[in-house]
Amino acid sequence: TESYANLAIAYQKIKKPNRAESVLQKLQNKRGNYDYGNVDYALARYHAALSDDKEAIDYLYRAVASGKRYNLDAYQNEILFKPYLASDDFEKIMSFWK
Repeated sequence: TESYANLAIAYQKIKKPNRAESVLQKLQNKRGNYDYGNVDYALARYHAALSDDKEAIDYLYRAVASGKRYNLDAYQNEILFKPYLASDDFEKIMSFWK
């Protein structure tokens, strides 16, 4: 799922939004019974890369609520989420399961 998000980000950055949308649709199709928030997390990364803060935070909430686990390369250590680290929303996301 991360690869789809990265590809969609790249297409947006080179001004090919139609291709980005096509990749995002493929990413959405990856949802399944045992996704555990991975698609939502990838979409949060995509929106964060585009500085779409509200959508990024919304998808992060969905990801954690769907079971996306905290690990060393996610959430607070994801470079795309650096602008959100001090926000109240991000603190709530990081303490979601406490």
